[in-house]
Parts: sequence; C-alpha cells; structure tokens
Amino acid sequence: MTPKEEIGFNANLYRALIDNDAAMRDKWAESGLNKLKKTLRSFDAHIEDGEILVEVSYDLKFNRRQYYRHHISYLISSLGAMEINTSLEVTGEDACTDLPRFGVTLELDKAFDHVTYYGRGDSENMPDFKAQSPVGIYSADVDEMYEMYVYPQESGMHCDTKWIQLADDENNLVRIYADDALSFSVHHFTQNMIDKAQHQEDLKKTDTTFLTLDGFTRGIGSSSCGPDTREEYRLNAKEGLAFGFTVIPLKG
Repeated sequence: MTPKEEIGFNANLYRALIDNDAAMRDKWAESGLNKLKKTLRSFDAHIEDGEILVEVSYDLKFNRRQYYRHHISYLISSLGAMEINTSLEVTGEDACTDLPRFGVTLELDKAFDHVTYYGRGDSENMPDFKAQSPVGIYSADVDEMYEMYVYPQESGMHCDTKWIQLADDENNLVRIYADDALSFSVHHFTQNMIDKAQHQEDLKKTDTTFLTLDGFTRGIGSSSCGPDTREEYRLNAKEGLAFGFTVIPLKG
C-alpha cells in the first residue's frame, strides 16, 4: 500500500531535521511544524472563461491552537493543465516565523521513477550551499536523488529549478513549470518517515514517489558545530509568502 497521509497538494513548513538545524529544532517543535493539522476554512469552485477555478483555504493548527493559514488555488484547463498558486499567512501571535521552508508535497505512484529537471545539480544543494552545483538539465532515477547520511535527514534538494519532469517506464509524464524558481526533492520515502528514522536501516522503500516543491527554503548554516544560518539565507514568513507553478500531465 502507498503511505499517502493525505491526497493532493499539502502545505509543507517542515523538513526532516538535519544536523545543522540544532539551533532551531526546539523553536520549530514549539509551533508543531511537523505535527500541524489542517482544518478546512473555505472552499469554492466555479467555471471561469471556460476553465475550472478551485480555491481552498485551511487553518493549520497544533494542539488546537491556530498558527498559520494556507490558501491554494487550482486553475484547470480543458486539456488538464493546472495553474497552482499557494500562499501562507501567519495567524498565531506566538507562531514561529523563521521557518525551514514553505512549499507543498505531492505523492505519486512509485512507477514515476525517472526524474529530469532544469535546475542546480547534479549534486544536492541548498540556498547557502550551491556554488558546486551549476544550473543545467539533469536526469536521474529517484533512488539516486537520496543521500545516504549516517543519520537520516533532509537530503537531495535542488535549488533554482525552472522545471521538473517525472516519468514512468511507459513514458507517462508529470511536468511542473515554476512561475519563478523552485527547490525540490523526490524520494521513495515520505518526509515523515525520514524524520522518524534513527538509522538508514529503518527506512524501507514504499509504494510512493514523494515530491516536495518549495517556493521558499531556509539555508542550512553550520549550527551543528558553529553559527546558525546567515540572515540573508533565513526564511521570514512574518509578512506572508506566496508562489506558483503549473502542472501538466502527459500520457505516453
């Protein structure tokens, strides 16, 4: 069975903790970034100029306290292309605003195993650690996108990405085009599985291709043994965050 926790695109404010998140892990835990529950706030769907527009808002809560509000809209064409715009608003007075990321996750069938992208590669990279990864077109299988650190943690991120393509063996495709630029990772494990694992042996591949798409990503700094992330690479959500992308499915 696939370990889909929820269906569709879900807000993602967390990452599987990395060694260098030592300075922030307690603050992120206080806002429950890895345990946020979404509650539907509003839903609307109507036809607009021959296309379907779906708009959804959720309250994101931890321990029954509301910290954030997530809005996502889907403009769906007659050919199946989806223009997606998503935004985050901080609503709790004591909510953490220095977030590890703001993005969305999507689970696909594990058959979507072949990745091609135009972004930074082919080695993993982060906003403050990317000079070694030039922008170009790269291809890999999903297993090759995961870095085997001794302690399981966030890995395989690729910044400054303009488009991503996931394909199965029958050449069925999902293409994603960034409005600006995205960071992404893709694994056969969910983020939650990686975050809970204590050893690489704890991770078992499952029937999923777990995709993270980030409009905003915090740098990694060096707080495992030194200073936290430099100010210009931190993510401040105080005034809200928003980004967009387009998804195009193609049948082989």
